[in-house]
Amino acid sequence: MSKIGLDIGGANLKAVFLPESSSEEARAIEVPFAMWTQSAELTEALQKILNQVDAANEAQKIAVTMTGELADCFSSKKEGVAFIADAVKKIAGEKPVSFYQVDGQWSSFETVERNWQLVAASNWHAMAKFGARFLPKQTGLIVDIGSTTTDVIPVVDGAPTAVGTNDFTRLKNFELIYAGIGRTPICSLIQSVDVGGQRIGLAREMFATINDALICLAMVPENSGGKNSADGRSNSALHAQHRLARMVCSDVEEIDSDLITHIAEQTIEAYRDLLVESIEHALQRSGDSIKSVLIVGSGSFLADQVLAERFPQLSRVALSKLISPSANSCGPAYAVAALFYDLV
Repeated sequence: MSKIGLDIGGANLKAVFLPESSSEEARAIEVPFAMWTQSAELTEALQKILNQVDAANEAQKIAVTMTGELADCFSSKKEGVAFIADAVKKIAGEKPVSFYQVDGQWSSFETVERNWQLVAASNWHAMAKFGARFLPKQTGLIVDIGSTTTDVIPVVDGAPTAVGTNDFTRLKNFELIYAGIGRTPICSLIQSVDVGGQRIGLAREMFATINDALICLAMVPENSGGKNSADGRSNSALHAQHRLARMVCSDVEEIDSDLITHIAEQTIEAYRDLLVESIEHALQRSGDSIKSVLIVGSGSFLADQVLAERFPQLSRVALSKLISPSANSCGPAYAVAALFYDLV
């Protein structure tokens, strides 16, 4: 039975179509969507990605997970869950819809508002429960680096064993890092840059993001067409450099190019330190049970680097190689669709 998995976030919408036949490839799509300013357009945006991922309207069921309820356009997460569920209802038609819960169960339209605390921010649990099947003995660690957040989730015998059960408790226990490779402001990671022993303060302003640092260091390709940047201009190398120069209140022509490189390098190093800290906490809690790590998300390359350099004792498995790069970048959407296969 063909199914669609939806991951409705606060900054991106992701959809995966899982065909009935195993001989057909899954189809995945990810589009930027600023929930905090575009919530009124959510129904239209969801309909558009459904039309793209399932042009022939083959899917018979829809599985949903979400994090967009946290967007500050909603007065509460409860309101956000209800709003998102209503948007899904409008585009689902006669297709049955189930909402994944953080306890591994599912809600229907009739119960989703009552169970909002279980439905909210459930995508990490879906990814862990699905991803466990790719770990030896279904035990290990799952590291999912997305554009906005990073999940570090221990799994034992196929079940997520995170200490936290919601965003707050996961933040508290180093299982959620609210930073990723896309939208994270540089000023949230570093407040100054060290150049030759001299400390230069940075503007505490949304002038540039970690994505600019990655582009500048050629760790991700530039994209002259993409405009989901701090200033709305393209993600070309030149515009990324301009945004990084703004972090020291300058234009590119006013400062040495080495300073821009230093800002980029120290930004990435600060993020890597956060990831190392979270992985170390997970290892300390697990004793000797964690031997392998499943790497997921658009930031998989960073996870791979950090694990190889700082945790060489852990074997690494990449979801992008096990399934496909597109499914990897839409991991939770793929996960809920796949888990829904097991449900019915």
